Amino acid sequence: MAWSNYGLNVVYDTYIPLLTYRHASGRAGSQDIPGVARSLPRITDHGGMYTLYLRRGLRYSDGEAVKASDFKFAVERLFRIGSSGGFSGPEDVYDDIVGATRFEGAGCGDVSGITTDDRAGRMVIRLVRPARSFSGKLAMTWVAPVPPGTPVRNQTFDPPPATGP
Repeated sequence: MAWSNYGLNVVYDTYIPLLTYRHASGRAGSQDIPGVARSLPRITDHGGMYTLYLRRGLRYSDGEAVKASDFKFAVERLFRIGSSGGFSGPEDVYDDIVGATRFEGAGCGDVSGITTDDRAGRMVIRLVRPARSFSGKLAMTWVAPVPPGTPVRNQTFDPPPATGP
């Protein structure tokens, strides 16, 4: 493996989002599969609502339990940091979530289109309009759950606890 790909693979294997991609070459490697979610999302409301559940018993590398609300925290943290992930801004990637554009502009409150139930491990994501590519967005490492105490700043050189090995 080339050094330039090494860092990407470490992130890919360490910060596991709700969905991920099959670890395979070619076309098979572009297939969405469950990451920390129990299964692929249940998509309702003509593609405007995604419901997912966390796998049971998940823990971060520091031993803390992973909660459904940690996903919402990760999305809001992404906006607060202003991380672009290679795009002009996170709103270009996640602006289809209800309330995301307003949250990004205001920098306070919450992303109202994400509701969570920690007891059930449930996350419901409501979209402004159906987005065929949204499942792929749930497979991006930028929104992998992180503990709610994670500082709201770039931590590239002092990474927070992760869900992967």
